[in-house]
Amino acid sequence: MHIDNSACNLASLNLLKFLSAGGRFNTELFRKAVDTMIAAQEIIVGNSFYPTERITENAKNYRELGLGYANLGATLMVLGLPYDSDAGRITAGRITSLMCGEAYRMSAVLASIKGPFAGYDLNKEPTLGVIEKHMNEAEKLFLNSEVSEHEDINLRDQAKLIWQEVLELSEKYGVRNSQVTVLAPTGTIAFLMDCDTTGVEPELAIVKYKKLVGGGVLKLVNNQVPLALTRLGYANEQVKEISDYILEKETIEGAPHIKQEHLPVFDCSFRPKNGNRCIYHLGHIKMMAAVQPFISGAISKTVNLPSDATVEDVKNVFMEGWRLGLKAIAVYRDGSKSIQPLNLTKDQKAKKEEEAGENNLIEKINGYTRRKLPDERPSMTHKFSVGGFESYLTVGFYPGTQKPGETFITTAKEGSTVSGLFDTIATLISMCKKVQRYAF
Repeated sequence: MHIDNSACNLASLNLLKFLSAGGRFNTELFRKAVDTMIAAQEIIVGNSFYPTERITENAKNYRELGLGYANLGATLMVLGLPYDSDAGRITAGRITSLMCGEAYRMSAVLASIKGPFAGYDLNKEPTLGVIEKHMNEAEKLFLNSEVSEHEDINLRDQAKLIWQEVLELSEKYGVRNSQVTVLAPTGTIAFLMDCDTTGVEPELAIVKYKKLVGGGVLKLVNNQVPLALTRLGYANEQVKEISDYILEKETIEGAPHIKQEHLPVFDCSFRPKNGNRCIYHLGHIKMMAAVQPFISGAISKTVNLPSDATVEDVKNVFMEGWRLGLKAIAVYRDGSKSIQPLNLTKDQKAKKEEEAGENNLIEKINGYTRRKLPDERPSMTHKFSVGGFESYLTVGFYPGTQKPGETFITTAKEGSTVSGLFDTIATLISMCKKVQRYAF
């Protein structure tokens, strides 16, 4: 969303790694990590290959970077802050402000050594204007934030003070990169970084199931719940009993010892199977609006809607995002795809198939009816020889009828012309056997 026909090098930091034992955010360590990542990303720009000449030219002239973070949802949970709360949004805004400010500061330092990006002179005024806008938003965040008993004063101050240094350095040296921050979805790298939540997202569910590509299901339980409970003042024995309840019921609602005022801390994107609470779509949008002023690019985030969401609900998401000044927004309604990587229950698909019964095996397209074979079906294999090559014909039957429904032909010489011909014949026969002009 920055420049057409260009490229942006992405990187993300695991926010939870910067929390101290006392729940304070280690701003010094965080700033050093940002400096390291910006320097590394900048080095990559000049040593990368791009798909077209135009992309190569723009990428090296404007040197866009996309530093972001992951595990925000888990970090807020550990801090005992509900994702959908003013305190949660203020904390997220401060962290993002500090990240963006430090990224620009490091970019200005690099510019003092290597010079600003090639298009800087032509874009000096708007570039400095963007930095000034970031600084103004940081000032607003500082002034509008209420001081609470457990305020992280250092984070609050650093998120504001960094921008004055950024403005001074950038006015003197320019910046090495025309863009420094975005918030990527971090779907895959979040697992590599041992994150419980991705990007700026809240937790999808305290207990969820991930479908594996090679088959099977992995049960994922949020590892930060015990830490959050401890921070909220629960004794070790109480934490254990609550955790055991979550494992059994797959929800924290109704757990022993849990206080009603603490339930919002554990609210997730989707309503749990045995619970009623969740983060409604406006909570997602408000969080995006809280951090967008400190992102020089855009935010890649999904606003999760329940399975009963209406067209009007989807419309309202986009309209509210526009009103709050978001650059981009995406929507996903639970269950809207036949296959989704994360689910709230292990056997959702099995239940649907059981309810649908035999209807799942019948498709009607353009007046033709295709009747599929069930996952388990009887079959017969016949061995024969063609040109000296051993071959096998396998016929699958509809259960209880012994009517053929599919054929497979396997030859001893895979990849040969004969093998390809047999595959084609077998596929055509299978399709013809499954399709009839009239319904069964």
